[in-house]
Amino acid sequence: MNIHRRTIMVNGVANMSTRYMLEKGYNVALFAHSQEQADAMSSTIPQEYRDNFRAFFVGREDREASITRCLEDIKAAFGGLDVVATGAGQNDLRNFEDLSEKEFTQLLPNHIFGAYSIMKHTLPLLKESGSGRFINFTYIESMSGRFHNGVAGAAGKAGIIALTRNYALAYAKYGITANCIAIGAMKTLLQLEPDYQKAIESRIPVGHIATADDIAPILHFLASEESRYITGAVINASGGAYMD
Repeated sequence: MNIHRRTIMVNGVANMSTRYMLEKGYNVALFAHSQEQADAMSSTIPQEYRDNFRAFFVGREDREASITRCLEDIKAAFGGLDVVATGAGQNDLRNFEDLSEKEFTQLLPNHIFGAYSIMKHTLPLLKESGSGRFINFTYIESMSGRFHNGVAGAAGKAGIIALTRNYALAYAKYGITANCIAIGAMKTLLQLEPDYQKAIESRIPVGHIATADDIAPILHFLASEESRYITGAVINASGGAYMD
C-alpha cells in the first residue's frame, strides 16, 4: 500500500483501465456488480500491484449503505480518493416502436441513477483531495442521434453529459474537474462473429474496434494533474465513427 499515490475508483466500463492505472502508479479501487466479479478481477492482478488494489461488491439492495462502507474502506486503505471513473447501464437495443413506456422508464434510471449515485457519494472525498477528477463514460449515440445502443441508452447517456457539466460548474471551486469520454464500439469479454466485427470496423475510420489500450490512456490523462484546465468536456473516443 502507498497512501502517497493518487487513488482512483473505477466502475463499469472504466474497469478496463485497472491494469493500466496500476502500472501508472495509482491505487485502484474497483466497484463490482457481484462478489464473483470482484474475486475474478482480484485474481488477475499481478502480485506486485496487490497492495495497491481493492475490489468491492456494491449490491443493488441497500446500495447507499454499501457504497458508504466501500468508500470508508477506500479511505482507510489508501488515505483518500482523488479520481472516480464510472460507466454503467444496461444495454437494450430497442427503439421507439419496440419499447413500451413502462419499459423505457425502467431502463432509463439504469444509466442516470447509477452515475448520480456515485457522483453524490464520492463528492466529499473528491473535495478533500483538492484536485479531484470525475470521469463519466457515455456513448457517441448520445450526441449522434443514432440508436445503436437503443433509445433508452442514448437518452440516458445524454443525461449523463448534462449531469457531468452541472457537476463541473458546481464544484470547480474545490479544484474538481468533471468530464465525459464518449466511446463507440468497444471490445468486451464477448467474442464477436468475424463478419459482424468486420462490418462494424468498416464504419470506423481508424479501422478497428476500441480496446482498453485505446481508451485507458485518455482516462489517465483526464485523471492527471495535467488535465486541470479541462472540465465539462466530452472527449470523442470513437475512432472517427462520429465526428462533431
